Amino acid sequence: MKRNLIIAGAIIVIFAISIYVSHRQAIRQQRQLEIRARHILVQVDRTDPVKQAQALEKAKDLRERVVAGEDFAAVAREHSDDVMTAPLGGDLGYMELDDLEEAFKEALLNLEPGEISDVVETSYGYHIIQVLDKREPVSRS
Repeated sequence: MKRNLIIAGAIIVIFAISIYVSHRQAIRQQRQLEIRARHILVQVDRTDPVKQAQALEKAKDLRERVVAGEDFAAVAREHSDDVMTAPLGGDLGYMELDDLEEAFKEALLNLEPGEISDVVETSYGYHIIQVLDKREPVSRS
């Protein structure tokens, strides 16, 4: 009986260590990955439920347009509320993932180049995201 408890305890410890190691490897991989993406931002007035619903509906409509084949960059230039990236077709350039909001980061990690996200909500508003490329970071020596 005592031997079985020792073996069970050892198995639990080994399992916990393997989970920890896997988690650390996933974090390291995220830090080593840069993703180039573009987005369309629809800002949200969170003080007005009607305006918030309208913003969500606008984001859904814009997403449907690009999914249906309309040029993402053209839609971003015309409709994105991100004044910095709209003139660039929504291009965010290559980003490291550390400083991004969790919902945005999760969308980036789950998309392959060329894919378009569902509507993603962050503190900035509603986003439609398209991943353009994923790469290992460029050495900054």
